[in-house]
Amino acid sequence: NPQTRKAMHDLLLSIAQLCDGVRCDMAMLILKKIQREIWGERVFNNNTFTEPEPEFWQEAIIDVKQSYPGFIFIAEVYWGLESELLSLGFDYVYDKFFYDASRETDIEKLEGLLTEQDTVRNKKLKFIENHDEDRAATLFGDEKSKAAAFIMTLAPGAQLFYQGQLEGFKIKLPVQLIRRPEEKINQQINSFYKTLLSNTKTIMQDADNWVLLKPSPAWDDNRTYKNFIGAFNSNHFLAIINYSASQSQCYLHPHVTDISSENLRFRDMLHPIEYFRPKEEIVSRGLYLDLVPYGFHLFKVSEE
Repeated sequence: NPQTRKAMHDLLLSIAQLCDGVRCDMAMLILKKIQREIWGERVFNNNTFTEPEPEFWQEAIIDVKQSYPGFIFIAEVYWGLESELLSLGFDYVYDKFFYDASRETDIEKLEGLLTEQDTVRNKKLKFIENHDEDRAATLFGDEKSKAAAFIMTLAPGAQLFYQGQLEGFKIKLPVQLIRRPEEKINQQINSFYKTLLSNTKTIMQDADNWVLLKPSPAWDDNRTYKNFIGAFNSNHFLAIINYSASQSQCYLHPHVTDISSENLRFRDMLHPIEYFRPKEEIVSRGLYLDLVPYGFHLFKVSEE
């Protein structure tokens, strides 16, 4: 009804005075067509109740952004309605598909999300932790949570890093609680995130042109090559993840023929290591990899 719409509208304006953005829980529920599907004649009563025009979100977002142009609207949305919410003015929509694929260790889905050509891919907000879910360090474990965060940073769109995630906190707090128990910072996770975030700009500026690399077996009967995600881009960045709980081996074949040097330098952006390999070996045989569970690299490949 008009009174409720105005109250919600005024609340958004008051929030916009205090912060940089808002995440709208289950935002698709107040779409007119969803209201009709849920309530039917209990609300519309043979059309004696007139549907409001325009959609609430369209009207409210325009009004808020007139006063606060930089204010960010994020929609939690399901049921395939992401594009519709974006068309009404939302800046980003939750990408629950990425969260589920990361949690379920679904490598095929993660590869698809890394290189998806969806028209709204840059408006999808990826996450591995939020106020609804268990802490990433608890649900995923330390090593898998780091690998998942790395994959998230490679993918197109925006990324959500939740309060306490960078410190590796494990206790999930109800949103109603205004205090939390003391937790020690997980120095290993915290150090990882400092390194990852310091390289985020470098990673993200190339997020749109990753090409998946097909791993091949390191030797006969070794099927651990299926655990790898490998991607290469035109700026000669090579991303490699063993997204499994097993030590795994494979060969990858990055496209290095346009590098003139006979020897190649593989400098890891996330770890203090580098390797040197003959280019002919990489072209003919591939790059051999043997990674620990949930191990990963982000190599910059260049001349020796």
